Amino acid sequence: MIYCVRACLPVQVVSGDAVAGMGTEPVVSPVHQLFYELCAYFLFAFQHGQGLVKRKISSRDPAFAKIAGACFMNLKVGCCGFAGRRALYFKHFPTVEIQKTFYQPPRIETALRWRREAPPGFCFTLKAWQLITHQPSSPTYRRLAHPVSPEVSKRLGGFRPSREVQDAWRVTREIAEVLQASVVVFQCPAGFTPTEENIRNFSAFFSSLVRGAFRIAWEPRGPWPPELVQELCGSLDLIHCVDPFKDKCLSEGAVYYRLHGIGGYRYRYGDMDLQRLLSLCEGREGYVMFNNMTMKEDALRFIACLHREGESF
Repeated sequence: MIYCVRACLPVQVVSGDAVAGMGTEPVVSPVHQLFYELCAYFLFAFQHGQGLVKRKISSRDPAFAKIAGACFMNLKVGCCGFAGRRALYFKHFPTVEIQKTFYQPPRIETALRWRREAPPGFCFTLKAWQLITHQPSSPTYRRLAHPVSPEVSKRLGGFRPSREVQDAWRVTREIAEVLQASVVVFQCPAGFTPTEENIRNFSAFFSSLVRGAFRIAWEPRGPWPPELVQELCGSLDLIHCVDPFKDKCLSEGAVYYRLHGIGGYRYRYGDMDLQRLLSLCEGREGYVMFNNMTMKEDALRFIACLHREGESF
């Protein structure tokens, strides 16, 4: 006999079916339904492990069919940039990472149009403007609408305590608020190393940051010691953004994975890669964002893996 937490009704497992005991069945929300099923599953698994139930756990048991899917239910999979037409993208993916905000932020009207076109519940994330993180010597500055003067260049990048950097964050934040973004990603160049000055500017920037209703993710790409990364993420409330095939996320809670391709942008993730990614994501919540040449196809294949995992338990 398994006792379900739902109104403490006894549930007898008979031929793979969970049959509720006597009494009126209460009306519950889907969230509560999943909670009840999780509790029932773990109690069932315990009894099975103790030899109290002599039967293999199977997805044919209606009360337990959603459990494996629950392990991945808080993951959102998408691409770094709209891979193809936006209308089609919105049909296939629950999230996207906007790239234009890094190179040259779009107009507010453009961001408003994207938000209106997106279906309810669609999540936008975006990259912070490069004027905050990158030096003007970066080749990515060529994509700015207007070149910066030599005098202004001295005050850009590296989270410098300058008016120009603060203005760049204000523009980024405005776009994030219009999009109702859930995460803003600060991707640092490999040249942004953990010098005393960089750590001081970095800490001061995020300590005084006027945040909106979104999380902040930090993708360090230089030789930052793991202990320092973990300390900064904890003290400044940052998500450690990583490629899970290269590094381990050192922050607590939600993850933000950016997959750049194993060995480079042209890499196509194989079936074994996606199975490994599945194991890396198990029990985690957050975002899995593909950023390789075949990102749309690979992301769709990974979503299919998540669905199959939920159905095969």
